[in-house]
Amino acid sequence: METAPNVRIMAPMKTQEPHQELPDAFEPAPPPLMGVDGAPLVQPQRADPPPRPSLCTAGPCRRYHRLVTQVAAAEPGAVRLPIHLPAGTPGALETEQGTIYRAPAAFYVQTHHYCYPDTGIEMPLHDLPVVECNRWDPGGDPNDRGRRSREIGFHLDRVAEWEAERAAEATQAATVDAQITAALIAAPLMACQGCGLRFPESELDIKSLCTKCRGTTTTTKDTP
Repeated sequence: METAPNVRIMAPMKTQEPHQELPDAFEPAPPPLMGVDGAPLVQPQRADPPPRPSLCTAGPCRRYHRLVTQVAAAEPGAVRLPIHLPAGTPGALETEQGTIYRAPAAFYVQTHHYCYPDTGIEMPLHDLPVVECNRWDPGGDPNDRGRRSREIGFHLDRVAEWEAERAAEATQAATVDAQITAALIAAPLMACQGCGLRFPESELDIKSLCTKCRGTTTTTKDTP
């Protein structure tokens, strides 16, 4: 097959995944602890820390592309209310059994982040922020140094605030770890053979079962 003259064949876009090697360095999270009834035990809730401010948005970088799309979300279903809404309320239907109301359709969006580090290379950034990048280029007018300095300074202030919050959390966690270690030394704990939770040795029976597990464990007597 001959190619027409002066026709340039574009190479396909190459995609690089910056996070594809990340899981290799981490171990999977352990499965949740199960109770004696087979249901997972409720773990203490802790809010996830906010993401670190990404370098891509400091400027922002000319290689950074942000795309927001609408997500096809299911509309909220109708609900039956024990009250009567004013006549003419949108989405409300009065019946003998009560008022049926359907809320307006939900509108959700999803943000996609991409980087184009070089010609013909596309790099999805996903949700993890970029901390350092040797190809960061905020662009803009090179003579507008004041604006760029303010943007970079604002970004550095946000990063410093984020790092200070994480340092405070680490200090608090270290204090709690020290308290836990001291408590374990003072009163050694042993794991219950039923639920796996740890208790002082005095609270476990000869079979290493806690009070709750002893109440749910059945024993059989040997018959001659």
